[in-house]
Amino acid sequence: MGQYSENEEERIGEKQPQEKEVDNIKEGLQSIEESVLASILLDEYQGGEIINIKERKAESMERINDLKRERLEESIRFPNESKQEKINRKLEELNTKLEEIKRKNKKKSKGP
Repeated sequence: MGQYSENEEERIGEKQPQEKEVDNIKEGLQSIEESVLASILLDEYQGGEIINIKERKAESMERINDLKRERLEESIRFPNESKQEKINRKLEELNTKLEEIKRKNKKKSKGP
């Protein structure tokens, strides 16, 4: 290295470890940023999942309460109904609903 004096060569040699240290610091900061971002995204995802679970649970509880209310209303409307009578009534209701669905499907298949 005939172009540089000894002092210049020493300074160039000193820069290289400093540049490596700066690069290491940059890589460390980038790694920290990525970890923080991943943590934030994970928290948001888990928060969304928790909300979904709570919504589903609320919907389930609402449905359970609706079923309880329906049973209570039925017991009031049909107080002396035997199990067999209840089964027959439910079957008739299901058949009626099934016929309605069939009629709707026929209308849809015929088109406008």
